[in-house]
Amino acid sequence: MIQGTSSHVGKSVLVTGLCRVFARRGLKVAPFKAQNMAPNSYITVDGGELGNAQAIQAQGALTEPLVEMNPILLKPVTDTAAEVIVMGKSLGRLTAKEYQEFKGQMGLSVVKEALDRLREQFDLLIIEGAGSPAEVNLRAEDIVNMTVAHLADAPVLLVGDIDPGGVFAYIVGTLELLTPEERARIKGLIINKFRGDIDLLKPGLDELEKITGVPVMGVVPYLSLDIPEEDSVSTIPAAPGDVEIGIIYLPHISNFTDFDPLRRITGVKLRYIRPGQPLGRLDALIIPGSKNIAADLSLLQTSKDAIKSLGAPVVGIGEGYAMLAREVLDQGEKIPGLGLIDGAVELFPLPPRRSSARIVGSNEWLAGIEGLVVEGYQVQGMRGQNDPFCLIGEEAEGAAAPGVWGTSLHGLFDNEQVGLAFINYLRRRKGLEPVSHILQEDPYDALADALERALDMEAISRLVGGGS
Repeated sequence: MIQGTSSHVGKSVLVTGLCRVFARRGLKVAPFKAQNMAPNSYITVDGGELGNAQAIQAQGALTEPLVEMNPILLKPVTDTAAEVIVMGKSLGRLTAKEYQEFKGQMGLSVVKEALDRLREQFDLLIIEGAGSPAEVNLRAEDIVNMTVAHLADAPVLLVGDIDPGGVFAYIVGTLELLTPEERARIKGLIINKFRGDIDLLKPGLDELEKITGVPVMGVVPYLSLDIPEEDSVSTIPAAPGDVEIGIIYLPHISNFTDFDPLRRITGVKLRYIRPGQPLGRLDALIIPGSKNIAADLSLLQTSKDAIKSLGAPVVGIGEGYAMLAREVLDQGEKIPGLGLIDGAVELFPLPPRRSSARIVGSNEWLAGIEGLVVEGYQVQGMRGQNDPFCLIGEEAEGAAAPGVWGTSLHGLFDNEQVGLAFINYLRRRKGLEPVSHILQEDPYDALADALERALDMEAISRLVGGGS
């Protein structure tokens, strides 16, 4: 099990890499995170939802994502409420108090059931904790850190992030706050995101082992790989490029991993822009999904005039598509939209589902891919009044008009032809030659290679074979 001294130390990426390391050795491996709070979800082939981070880890493990890999997913809606997904199905929106009641009554049994199912199917589970195991105020209600380690009888590797400084204090402080039983489960320490000369770090590592009595099992360098880290937009690098695409960073943004495939196309730069900030010079603007469309759209009105006068294509994905309309109809509420497409878009409940769609839009950039069948998923039903972007079965979906298009279909750019067609359209507008290159190096293998070099894999393999 991988636990951390705090959030954002790199637990998710390390789990992903270790999944690939052991999968390459012939083991049937699965990731597991008992409870995840994230705005992004992945839809399985049978319509279940799990955290996108665990779906990425499953890719690392060379296996299909299963809802059991993340039995409880919390998708924040407001500061005090979240949509609660249990074993892939939504329980609806719960306040923090209501969720605490649910967790006290059923949380641990749900986690145990998921663990048991996975252990029957896989040779090895690589488990991720959440935040820190040293949150003493949360110990009695824990269902994601040491409680899970105990349920799974798993040895724990504790990860600290050296990049912001203070990693030695974080590690020692975390260990000091654990109970003797919890501390006994910590079998190794990992220093993550190191930059510089490791020889200068070695005296500190020796002192750390002396103070804690726990071996340091590796120092992982700061890695720039095309693998999203948990659910943080800030991890997406803004590399220079011939084509610059702005993405509105909504306060309740969801499914921002929709745009990761665009970064893998040669010459593309993504830049996140908060509502109200200057847009600058862009070749296209994307409005992403939202878990609170009323609040986000109200704030986005501050950028309405700038968006309308941008002079570049504007794209809406998920709830971002609905925001393009003159008006959004949401459960009887009428919300003023941006007015980039005519009429209203009505939101209606739709069980999460994977969908095949045929592109039919007459938008200029779609000309080269009209008729193409693409795969994606939907988490919210939307009904518009414009020329459609695509057909799902015989049902018109989305909108396509000169200079603007939108769809409720997430995962659209995972279809390589779609991303290349869009980027090459933007390149033609600038007088640039088209590209055909999508970076093909498998980032999971690159990550696994880096971990094999940085970690004491012999010691970690002994832990895998011997349990706690």
